[in-house]
Amino acid sequence: MELLEKFRKQYHKVRKVIPELKEQNISSLKVEYRDNRLYTDLNTPNHALTIRFVALMRRFLNVRDDLYYRKVWSYLQKHFSRCISNSLIDEIENRIVKMNQGQMQFTVNNEVFTAESIYGLISEGGYFNDVKNIQKKLNELSQVPIIRPFFWHQFLGYTLDAFYLVSLLFDLMKKIEKSKEWKDFFIDKSESPFKCIYCSRTSEPFTSQEHIIPEGLGNEELILPKGFVCDTCNNGILSKLDNYLLKFEPISFLRVIYTQYTKDGKLPKENYQNISVNKTQPRNVVFTAKDKSGWVKNLKETADGQVSFSIDVRGKRFDPKRLGRSLYKIALGMVAFDRGFDAACDTKYNEAREFILRGVDFPNNLLISMNGKPNAQVRVMHQELAGGTGFAIDIFGIMFLLNLQPFPVVELRKELEQASFRIFPLYNQI
Repeated sequence: MELLEKFRKQYHKVRKVIPELKEQNISSLKVEYRDNRLYTDLNTPNHALTIRFVALMRRFLNVRDDLYYRKVWSYLQKHFSRCISNSLIDEIENRIVKMNQGQMQFTVNNEVFTAESIYGLISEGGYFNDVKNIQKKLNELSQVPIIRPFFWHQFLGYTLDAFYLVSLLFDLMKKIEKSKEWKDFFIDKSESPFKCIYCSRTSEPFTSQEHIIPEGLGNEELILPKGFVCDTCNNGILSKLDNYLLKFEPISFLRVIYTQYTKDGKLPKENYQNISVNKTQPRNVVFTAKDKSGWVKNLKETADGQVSFSIDVRGKRFDPKRLGRSLYKIALGMVAFDRGFDAACDTKYNEAREFILRGVDFPNNLLISMNGKPNAQVRVMHQELAGGTGFAIDIFGIMFLLNLQPFPVVELRKELEQASFRIFPLYNQI
């Protein structure tokens, strides 16, 4: 997916929050001196809305992200310099300087803290990441009575100023899109196939891209361009299969913990029979038990300072066949992504296509790990086997093994059984 397309998509997610934010002040700081003491009062009226806004803006303000505003600005200048006037360059550069300086600067022990450096301290010192030396420094600074509210005011103000900056970049993009330079730059010499890799039809509309791994799992990279998947499949059965995967209880639980926000830009939450799980901040999750079975058990602190515990989540009985269809949809999409359209359309995947679209029996098995170690990654690995196309799909530490072809049949070998895998047939057994 092109950088500017990702920028546009993320910007629209943030923009949905702005009308609600405009109805209130995202951050107001009142400072009062009385009785020979300095008092501060930081007010952020809508806590959940503010957090949602800050989380969505993170991609534009994280120097490690490809949507970091300086990278996008450099990209536009590099490729479309003729479309950018000197006056606009000055306006954007001046806004960057003012944004990074902030409304005021602080000097503590001869060290100057700007809005940009304060944002970095809070972000890396616990809000988005937990860098120990930065966290220690932030805790030491917070001992100064007025620092904490001032820093948070700067953190939120910096994020809001950044939105006005990326709005300027977005408006510039819209102007560039009308230019000859844009058309010349994005001319595609190769024609899109406009044939669906799932249903093989060519007569359907092809107006949308296809997220191979559901966007709700944080996927912004593994995307098939327009022309590979028809709108009927994309918005119909494939969307339903993605939703089933997202609602599969082990994945939905870990999704709340490991993803910053949902597809529509909201903080993730899930509701189960005996417990609800709600992300209230980027690194804060609230568990609410509905009965005793949902209480936290075995709570203890580990040697590295972390906390471990166990929770029994009571959910619905899952359908291995439908889960398999969701995973096979990912597998066929990855073939197209890695090896191209022709490879995905090979007739050896025809039975997989029928399985994905219509749920007909598929003469193979799905292996699922029953004892994985949770982590924030979603990975897909595959290789050609003797007569098959093997896949290992790792979603937050839950591993799935499958073959996109009927043969060879995936078996539960001794070493896999010892690694706590279980086997689930993808066909009705007599």
